[in-house]
Amino acid sequence: FDEEHNYIYGSGELTNLLTTDYCKVMSDNGTYNLCKINVVPSGGEWADEQESVDNPYKMLVKWDTTIMGFTDFGEGWVYAVDQSQPVTITLLDDWVAPNGKFEYSKGTDSGRLHISSGDDITIDLNGNDINRNLSTATSNGQVFRLASGAKLTITDNSDSGDGKITGGYNSGDGGAFYIDYGKLYISGGEISGNKASKGAGIY
Repeated sequence: FDEEHNYIYGSGELTNLLTTDYCKVMSDNGTYNLCKINVVPSGGEWADEQESVDNPYKMLVKWDTTIMGFTDFGEGWVYAVDQSQPVTITLLDDWVAPNGKFEYSKGTDSGRLHISSGDDITIDLNGNDINRNLSTATSNGQVFRLASGAKLTITDNSDSGDGKITGGYNSGDGGAFYIDYGKLYISGGEISGNKASKGAGIY
């Protein structure tokens, strides 16, 4: 961590920290330099028995010069797919589908993460997994579906580079990705632990 700052929970100060020069979450060269942020209970003083909490976000979403942090994967994903320009998502934790289904108000289809026509999304796994979390064959059991005209880039800029797209288990074709004339680019991470009748990784 480059800096360390205290933050009173519920005060709104955390958003301000992420937009100030001394605590930017993204440097000019595109690498993430997260600050250590100590969360102090609202109305309380910092006490020895209270543990500091590292950056509480699950996901960062960047478009143009705007960077937003989200503590909820679903909220971050809906925000990302709602943009009308290229978006970069950086994961800060493993993203696991509850009960084997990603179900949000936008950007999902039959439990899959759905990239719509016109979307241009880059996901930096950052050493974390996207896990559909299926243990039995399921109709539409892929992790991702790319519609015609959609573009998805998967990368992993962490030192370990071991982030995964995993947990897809489809009774039909495509375990991790089903590409319906969309475009998929993979420059990092791994595709593993997926199953399908054909194309357990990509179809």
